[in-house]
Amino acid sequence: MKAVRDREEALEELKRRRRSLLTRSQTVNRKVNKLGSASRPKAKNLADQVELANRTREQIDALNEEITNEEAALMDYKKRKARAWMEIKFGGLLECCEKGSIACDFGKLIINEISDKHSQPGLPRLPYTKQSKVKSI
Repeated sequence: MKAVRDREEALEELKRRRRSLLTRSQTVNRKVNKLGSASRPKAKNLADQVELANRTREQIDALNEEITNEEAALMDYKKRKARAWMEIKFGGLLECCEKGSIACDFGKLIINEISDKHSQPGLPRLPYTKQSKVKSI
């Protein structure tokens, strides 16, 4: 389960980086809009800001793709790990039940050796005579 947690934390780090890039992209886009409406002398700075905005958008797109791929891979990984874990648990349960079934079978054999004949009132109880057979079970 630690491996699943590690992969989930790595995915959260990718999402954190994407949020950071989105914030940076919004800031750059505001600068581009501001410079685009401003006077001509800042045109060189405008080109740099547009280039920065484009690179940031490309990084965001690449991160979005990486996050999508990692989410799908993480879901598959979780399913594989859950399946393996449940196979181990149910295998152990089966083994326990098999042993319990054997114990129950022996218990039934022993119970069948107990007499169910009624005792007569006032007379002593019938003696138990099946000790040797029960010991052999």
